[in-house]
Amino acid sequence: MVIILFGGVTNGLMAKQIPHLFKVSTYIDKTDLYPYSLTLLAEPSSLYLEFNSQLGRFDDATTELIVNSNIPEVESAAFTYQVTLVTNESNCQRYSETEPVLVNVMDVYLDGQSMQEGVASSRQYLDEVDESGLRVGRNEILLRSQLIEERALGCSGEIMLEAELAL
Repeated sequence: MVIILFGGVTNGLMAKQIPHLFKVSTYIDKTDLYPYSLTLLAEPSSLYLEFNSQLGRFDDATTELIVNSNIPEVESAAFTYQVTLVTNESNCQRYSETEPVLVNVMDVYLDGQSMQEGVASSRQYLDEVDESGLRVGRNEILLRSQLIEERALGCSGEIMLEAELAL
């Protein structure tokens, strides 16, 4: 909200100040600021975790998150992006039952930093250039299981990530 007061002097007489309230708002569509976009690729895109009975949890698993862009190499290397964990769903259930016994048993890390659903990562740099001359970012996604004391369970889950240019 902006308040603008205006007044002035005419013919040597002081004009009466008349307050007037102007409401100012704007909408900026960030997609129109730059013609650039990002796409995500996980290599591998599917993981099968082995249960480690000595540790009582699944062994850690990693995948490489490749953030491709259409930003040419000649553009500034200062373009950054942020990764957000949109969904982290994991559950374990007994084979004879339909309801999960355990939920949310996996933790997700981006380059060693814990991720929480809905929270963007710190800024990451598009610091590599691919064979087409376009800027690329790379990150490691680590999946780490919590302790699982139950036995004879089938576990599954999925994570969903999104990346956006950080302006």
